[in-house]
Amino acid sequence: MVLEERIAETRAELAASESARQELMVAQAVASERGRLMQEMHDGIGSNLITALAIARQQEQPDSTIKTLNRALSDLKITVDSLEPVEGDVVALIGNLRHRMASDLRDAGIHCKWEVGDCAPLHWLDATNALHVLRIFQEAIGNVLTHSGATEMRIGCHESERDGRAGIAVYVADNGAGFRTDEVARGKGLSNIHARARSLHGELTCESTIGNGSTVTLWLPHMRAV
Repeated sequence: MVLEERIAETRAELAASESARQELMVAQAVASERGRLMQEMHDGIGSNLITALAIARQQEQPDSTIKTLNRALSDLKITVDSLEPVEGDVVALIGNLRHRMASDLRDAGIHCKWEVGDCAPLHWLDATNALHVLRIFQEAIGNVLTHSGATEMRIGCHESERDGRAGIAVYVADNGAGFRTDEVARGKGLSNIHARARSLHGELTCESTIGNGSTVTLWLPHMRAV
């Protein structure tokens, strides 16, 4: 009886060891493929866009052409950022986006304040979900740059509960002209970021009053169904 128990324990240990080995192999393969894709995007598409932008400036192409190329390059950089392993760190993810858009904010004369508290990692935040988060805030910051007339913007995140569920609230706020939320709600841009928030199992809220700026907040749960 003792011998049978030892054999069963040994088999269980071997099975666990093999399972761990296979998981490690898969993780290494995913990391290798992620690195390859990032390098290809940087060396291929990124290099071509940078060249096209330089030529457009040398040839004094219209501002609309230069802005379109700049926007495409920014989109590519944000996509690459989503592939960077951030270990579920929302602060690092949003910090990278803030860094990417810093020059646009400076050019628009908008001072950016960074308001970040300690936030636990979101273990479900993989590359696909990270890109959803980045696109939501790219749209929100883009709206501040394009439509608000703001002189100051605040980006931050903090721990927050919703209906008894622990999570993180990430927000972009500005001191601009504000807008009527019932009118903006019909826009395609807001519809798209609401759809992204739902895919994250999160909640997106937009608050604004005319003359008093606006705030876009994305709440993300710590725990969620896959």
